[in-house]
Amino acid sequence: MRRGLRLARWPLALALCLFAASWPASPPRVPWSEGLRYSYAPALTPMLGRGWDALGLSGRGVRVGVIDAGFAGWREDPMLQGLQVERQVDFTRRPVGWMPPAGAGGRPNDDLVQDVSDHGTRVLRALAGRSGDRVEGLAYGARFWLAKTDLPDSEGRADEARSIAALRWLAAQGVDVINMSLGYAEFDEGEAYRREQLDGRSARISIALAEVLAAHPDLVVVLSAGNRGARDWRYLGFPGDVAEAVTVGAVDPQTGRRWRTSGVGPPWLPAPKPDVATWGTRGTSFTAPAVAGLVVCLREAAPGLSRAEVLALLRGAGTQAARPDREIGYGVVRSDALLEALAARRAAPPARNAASR
Repeated sequence: MRRGLRLARWPLALALCLFAASWPASPPRVPWSEGLRYSYAPALTPMLGRGWDALGLSGRGVRVGVIDAGFAGWREDPMLQGLQVERQVDFTRRPVGWMPPAGAGGRPNDDLVQDVSDHGTRVLRALAGRSGDRVEGLAYGARFWLAKTDLPDSEGRADEARSIAALRWLAAQGVDVINMSLGYAEFDEGEAYRREQLDGRSARISIALAEVLAAHPDLVVVLSAGNRGARDWRYLGFPGDVAEAVTVGAVDPQTGRRWRTSGVGPPWLPAPKPDVATWGTRGTSFTAPAVAGLVVCLREAAPGLSRAEVLALLRGAGTQAARPDREIGYGVVRSDALLEALAARRAAPPARNAASR
C-alpha cells in the first residue's frame, strides 16, 4: 500500500468502539443536501442534481469488485449494514501469483475477519455507505466482491503482483465495475517506475489492466489518481495512465481547482488524465469510489452501455467538457447532464450503414 496512507495498528475492538461512538444515532441533514430526497456526503454533492436524486438509483443488479488494502470492521460499520458481499478474498495470505480456484464462491468466507487495516472499509463507505436517509456512497444496492491485495506498512512488488491477480480474478467473476483506490510508483526493494513510463503500456500493472480491459469490453475500472501531486513525483500513479480506465482526481471545494495532493496527468499522454474529479480533501482514495458509485448506478439505469459509451458520457457531462486539462480532466461529472445525454442517446435514431442507403 502506498506510504501516504499508512494505517494505525489499533486493536480492532478498540477502533470499532471509538468509531461507533463517533457516529451520531440520527445524523442531521447536511445543508448542501436541502431539497433532495437524501442527505449526501460532500464528495457526492457537486455531482448530484434533482433529476438524479428523484430516480432513487442504488446499483441494484450490478456486480462490483473492490481492490484495496484491508476491510477491517466492515460488518460492524453502521453505514454498511445492508451491504451485499458475495465473496471476499485476502490475496496477502497466499503466495504471490495465487488465484482463487475457478467456481469457488457463493457465500462470503472469513478471509477478512482478522484484518487490521480499514482503508478498504472507508472506501466501501464512499462507494456504498447508507444509513436511513444519509448516503455516503451511491451503490448501496449493488453486489460486491472484495479483494485485499496490499499490506498496510509496506509497498513491495508483491503488492502490485497481487493487485494484478485480483484484477484478473474479478474480471473472471463477471463484475461490471471495479474500484481500485491503490496506486504504485516506488517500491521497498529500491525499485521505482520512471515518470516517462506513464504511457499506459510500460508498468506491469498498467499492461495487465489494459489486457483485462481488452478482454472485457464492457468492464469499467475506476482508479484513484493518487496523492503525489505535492511531491517531487507530482504525477498520478500506475495504473492511472491506462486510457480505457476512469482515473479520478480531487477538487478543492473552496476553489474548484485541483486539491493540492491530487496527482497530475503527464503532458505526453494523448488524452487528458485524470478523466474526472470530485470534491475531496482526504485524498483520491475516496473521490474514486464516489465516482465509481455514480458509474454503478449508471449501469443500473442503462445496463446495455459499453465501456466506451460510459467513458464518453462521463467526460461529456463534466464541468470542463469543453476544455479538459491535466489537473482535473473533464471536471466534476454533473449527474443531470449525464441523464440528459443518456436520454438524447436513446432518442437518437439508429445509425444507418452504407448498405442500407
